[in-house]
Formats: sequence, structure tokens, C-alpha cells
Amino acid sequence: MSAQAFYFYTDSTKLIILFKQLNLFLQPILKKRKLFLLILALSIANAFIFLFRDHFKYIPYATYNQLYGTCNATCIKEWTKIVVSSDTIESKELLTYADTTSLSKIVFIGKMLYKKFHKQVGIPSAKLDSLDPFEQYKLLTKDTSEKLWCGTYARIFAFFCATQNIVCRSIEIMKPGNHHVLNECYIPEKNQWVVIDVIHNVLLAKSKDSLLDLQTFISKNERKEPIQIISVQQDTVINLPLDHSFTHYYKPEYPFYYYHAINPGEVYTPIQKMKRYVLPVSWFEVYSPVKRSNVLFHIKQLFLIAWLIVCTALLIMSIVKYFRKLPASQNEI
Repeated sequence: MSAQAFYFYTDSTKLIILFKQLNLFLQPILKKRKLFLLILALSIANAFIFLFRDHFKYIPYATYNQLYGTCNATCIKEWTKIVVSSDTIESKELLTYADTTSLSKIVFIGKMLYKKFHKQVGIPSAKLDSLDPFEQYKLLTKDTSEKLWCGTYARIFAFFCATQNIVCRSIEIMKPGNHHVLNECYIPEKNQWVVIDVIHNVLLAKSKDSLLDLQTFISKNERKEPIQIISVQQDTVINLPLDHSFTHYYKPEYPFYYYHAINPGEVYTPIQKMKRYVLPVSWFEVYSPVKRSNVLFHIKQLFLIAWLIVCTALLIMSIVKYFRKLPASQNEI
């Protein structure tokens, strides 16, 4: 026998052994026809759910009471950004107050940012978007040709609030085709949240001397109740009637996304995506005036768990039967 024929014979023998072992391993699965059909059906269902996964994702709905209750230690941790110490020291040098109450600090920060950047409103560059909030502030200050929009304002404002230990969160209004981002801050002295929209020169909003949070602002605006806004004109903070030029964003029918204090770079990592696909976790909450369920998400979980259970059961059965029959099959060759 030539060397080539010998190697061909050896490879053919190995291939036959492989096919026999594979057949031996699959026999328990193929014999369990009902289970095999079940796993096939579950696989098709899970594939369908994955293709249309946007309809099956977890949406963390939150009612008014959940979003606007007293902000305790858990709440503070949930909404407060962790600021790098070097940035804190440098940024604090920019803030000097005559009055150190939370409200005074909020108005001061909003006034500073609006005065400094209101003539630079526009679409930000990719370079600006890639920077941390304080680096954005420094670049916008250094290069007045750089532009910023509402999301940039909200990030920088939230950063300066965090350096002053003020709980601040960013909210995105999902108006179709034109989203808008603004802030809310928690005022411990008054035990309430207040709305701030720096890009529109809304440093605070009030009605009949009561400060307003975002949802109360929207409700009163819809009922056409009088609203006063605290704004900056030149170097003076004044009270003005609500300017309705921007209230087209403030409609109750739009979704409102309340973003937790997170590192944006971590949100879209493969591990985080997988975690959000199978578990009820999120980095934001969606306002809903009434309690809502996530039925489709739980259906997805049910099909996924069922698929894993059936697959695991069949795999264990196949492994057990394979090793029981393996010596006999090896003797046949």
C-alpha cells in the first residue's frame, strides 16, 4: 500500500468514526421527536422575537409619584453623576455665590452658562460630542466657533450641579423628528424637583409662587394657567411671562425619558446589551401617568427560559446515553 493510499484509508476511518459518534450522540434527540419538535418551535419563536426585538424590549415605566417623591439616599445615588476630583476643583473656582442655597446655585449656574454660550447654539462638532462635560465647557469657552445644542447644555449644567452636590438629572422629550433635552434638580429645602431648560433661558419656572417640575409645568401649560419663568437678561435675573416659542416640545403625548447617572461609554457594550435583552434593567425611566406593564418583554423571557430548559434537558440526555453506548460502539470498529 502506498503512503498516499494509507493516509486516505486512515482519514476515511477517522471520518467514519466521527459520523458514527455523531449519530450516536444525536439518536436520543431524534428519538424524542416531540421534544425535538418543541425545541424547533421554540427556536423559531425566539428567532422571531429577536428580529422584532424593539417590540419586546423592557421599558421601565415610572409614575409621577415614583419620579417625584422625596429624594432619599438611594434616589441621590441613582441620579447623581460622579465627578472627577481634578475637574471638581477647577470648576468650583468658576462658581462664587452670595447666597449658598440650592436654588441660588442653580440659578447662578444656569445664568453663567446661558450668558456664556447662547450665541453659540447650533449643531456640535464630533470633537465636542466626544468630550466629557467640563472639557466641553473649556472648548466652547476657548473656541467660540464651536456650537452646542440642548443636550450639550444639559450635560454641562448637570456636571456643574454635581460639583455643588445638587442632585440633577437629564430628561429627553421624544418629540418625533426633533428631540429636546433639559434638566431637573432636586431642592432639599423645598423637598421637590424643579425644571431648568438652559437653552431656552428657563432657569426656574413657577406658578402662583410655587416652583414647578417638568410634568406640572406641562399640565399647567396645557390648561393655559399663567406661568412665570426666571430668566437672565443681560446681567440681571428677572421674572417673565412664559414665552410659548419653545413649548411645542412640552406636550403630554410625547414620551419623556429620565436618564440615570451613568457612563455613556458603558451603555452599548456587548455585555450591557445582552444584560438588557434578558433582564428588566435600564439606564433610564419613561414617565407614564398610569401604571403600565411589560407583557411582551415577559413573553420574551418565557420563551427564552423555555428554550434553555429544553435544550439543557436534551443535551444532558444525549451526553448520558452517548457515554453509556460509547464502549460498545468503539468495539464495533
